[in-house]
Amino acid sequence: MFNGAHDFIINGGEFIGVQNNYIHGPSGIEILLESSTPDASIDSEARRYAPTCYPGTREQYITDITNWATGPSNDDRSPSIYWMRGPAGVGKSAIAQTCAERVQQVDQLGAAYFFCVGLREDENRFFTTIAYQLSTVFPEYRRLLDERVKRDKTLVKKTLVSQFKLLIVEPLKELQSRDGKGGIGRRTIFIDGLDECQSKEAQSEIIEIIASSIREQTTPFRWAIFSRPEPHIIATFTKPNIFPLCRAVWLPISREADGEIALYLRGGFDDILRRRNISPSSPWPTEEVIWMLVNASAGLFAYPAAVIRFIDQHPALRIEEPLHEVLGIISERDGHSSGNGASPFAQLDAFYMLIMKRIPESVLSSVLVFLADVICSGYFGAWYAALTCNKLGLSEGEFKAICNHLHAVMYYEDPPKPLILDASIDVTRSYYNQKLSTEYNPIHYNRPHATQQVYASSFDIRGSSLALTSTVPNSSMTLSWPQGLEYIDSFIKSWVFTQASVDLSHNSRPLFDFLEAAPPSLSKQLKDLDYRKYLIAELEVTGEGYWNGHCILGTRGRVRIIPGTMLGALTPDEYGTFDSAVFMKVVKKLEKLGVIRPYYPDLPLSFASIRRSFSRQPRSGNPTCGQYKLGCGDRAIYWYWEFDAEKRYFHQFDTLDFVKAMKVYQEQKVSFWVPT
Repeated sequence: MFNGAHDFIINGGEFIGVQNNYIHGPSGIEILLESSTPDASIDSEARRYAPTCYPGTREQYITDITNWATGPSNDDRSPSIYWMRGPAGVGKSAIAQTCAERVQQVDQLGAAYFFCVGLREDENRFFTTIAYQLSTVFPEYRRLLDERVKRDKTLVKKTLVSQFKLLIVEPLKELQSRDGKGGIGRRTIFIDGLDECQSKEAQSEIIEIIASSIREQTTPFRWAIFSRPEPHIIATFTKPNIFPLCRAVWLPISREADGEIALYLRGGFDDILRRRNISPSSPWPTEEVIWMLVNASAGLFAYPAAVIRFIDQHPALRIEEPLHEVLGIISERDGHSSGNGASPFAQLDAFYMLIMKRIPESVLSSVLVFLADVICSGYFGAWYAALTCNKLGLSEGEFKAICNHLHAVMYYEDPPKPLILDASIDVTRSYYNQKLSTEYNPIHYNRPHATQQVYASSFDIRGSSLALTSTVPNSSMTLSWPQGLEYIDSFIKSWVFTQASVDLSHNSRPLFDFLEAAPPSLSKQLKDLDYRKYLIAELEVTGEGYWNGHCILGTRGRVRIIPGTMLGALTPDEYGTFDSAVFMKVVKKLEKLGVIRPYYPDLPLSFASIRRSFSRQPRSGNPTCGQYKLGCGDRAIYWYWEFDAEKRYFHQFDTLDFVKAMKVYQEQKVSFWVPT
């Protein structure tokens, strides 16, 4: 009756069933599964909303990768590693997912692992996951693997090299020797987000292990790897024994992708309407809105993906509401919504916060200063590193170290060598001592800030211009990152001095933040700045004429340069962005610190109205105005300002000669701001 029976116990008169693994333990495959990361696979439930390329976008990249991944198995000319690198947010993961799906459709996918910080980042589960996925495709390999792991349950706890050898290399070799048909054939394994693996050492080690197996021909796989261009990953891929095995492709942040981003947005909005069964009477959103979003994306696919996800998942009954919120964010310079709701860019914010958290404490302060300068400049895109770094006192080595930590979001490119300049330029002489065509200026610049005193002390005032002091033989001496040509370094030096001064002056928004946050002991140092040399440098760098720029506390307005004087104005159209309360708060603070002092010159009788109207509070029919001496001693200049809330204007001037400047201002107050 019980012949051959098993897995039960007779207890009195009852038959009690026993689970097989209670007696024999879990199978080898069950142990392997327990030590893997199922959520990292191409079609896991956890990755249901994984990004993919919208039809019609990234087609060339997708075609190149799928053709490589599905090419003839006997094509030895094709590299066995395809490495796509690019900054965060350009769409690498979407390309990886799309290509893996297409390769899977033609039965050429071996396995796929999608790393994710905080979720799928454990390197010790990487090769176990690859092995488990392969076992679901190849039954004979699965049986061999099951036997191995059950026989030695510690295989899943060994080093990465041992895991790869014992779980993948040796079982495949045994399988090949058993069937005599070449084993499992050539398949492609996709690895996305290698840089999000928890250990940097493991990231490099995984590349080394894969490359070694290709050189020694111990595995039949092609490997598609997607990552950010982290320095240690670049260093590994460019090793002499790895580079020849690899095809490296750079996926840049590029405005050439604008058309594809627009296509992606249109498709995303169409999908939202279709899922909600909405048929608008007119196109929604309009092309104008689509291109506002495209311009805000600035070449990053992560941006429109976040927007579509935010609008699609928003609980509002009217789908227009979340879109209006996004457009409101775009219109604000600081990129933050005034509402208390969820941010459509919360995921990007969290990702960038993670990048910052990974920066070592020893260099974090320098990175923060650098990023703060870029943000305060209000300029995003490309800028000249030498200008910024000389202003912040960063050397070339320090800057490149910062780049290494910000590789995910910032790309640095070395300038061409030798630098190509016009043949008429004498590179051994100062930029300001040469007559150049107004149409030719090979140097461009933006604005950040640092200290001013070091540069001021290296200049002497000679007539109406600045010149190096006798103790400073060339411009490169005081630069933290000199370029080696006096023509270039003289421009950098003047630019740095000017912008450092601007950022600590009433013309720049950072001054208000500085006064609010800095301790009084630091704020009082503002009165020791050399405002006279700054103004001379500003007049020299900018040149006479009319231009648009930062007029007051960062508010953009109209600026006019005449000999010895810089005048600024906000017209009625521009006045709406001027915060008079903040401005008066700054004036009061500067006066309290002794940075400015009321100035009462012996004006001619014709200026009596100016003297009578000097007040912080407007009188009936009079504007609010003030006239000050800015700075101390022979380092000071004169500052006059006035504004009228009813007539909606703001005027000011910084000058070396108050009486002469006031005469010009009084005579041309109305017509002065119209370009001639």
